[in-house]
Amino acid sequence: MSVLRARPWTSHEDIVLQRSAAAGKYAAAIAAEMNRSESTIRNRAALLNLTLAKGQRGPKAKAKGAMTGLHKFVEKGQHGEETGRTAYVFQSSSLPQPAEGTLWHPVRSFNAAEELLYDPSLGAVFKMAIQKGCAVATSKAKGPSE
Repeated sequence: MSVLRARPWTSHEDIVLQRSAAAGKYAAAIAAEMNRSESTIRNRAALLNLTLAKGQRGPKAKAKGAMTGLHKFVEKGQHGEETGRTAYVFQSSSLPQPAEGTLWHPVRSFNAAEELLYDPSLGAVFKMAIQKGCAVATSKAKGPSE
């Protein structure tokens, strides 16, 4: 009688899971992409203290967690501190490697038009994201009064 054993997790798979969770993907989509069961994805996410998207996917939901339009991600440390790096991407798979000890977090309230009205210099950053699939902007950390 043979015993089935779980396939061990690699550090690369942990990074993929972290990025997928940060991108707001559902366990089902992540499981399909990583060729693992939904329960395995949920258990590993809980072990890594990650939050996966919740709720039911509607009939018109995007396939496999695909994103449409430009999205904004901020790089944050383990305690929520921002590093000053912001990534603009069309696909979460285009996100650059985060700095050690940080993860990319989606900014769900992001609206490209509103950001352009507030800061017209972002036009060049958005153009680069359109041309290359990803653009990273670096800013100084905000002070207490900002």
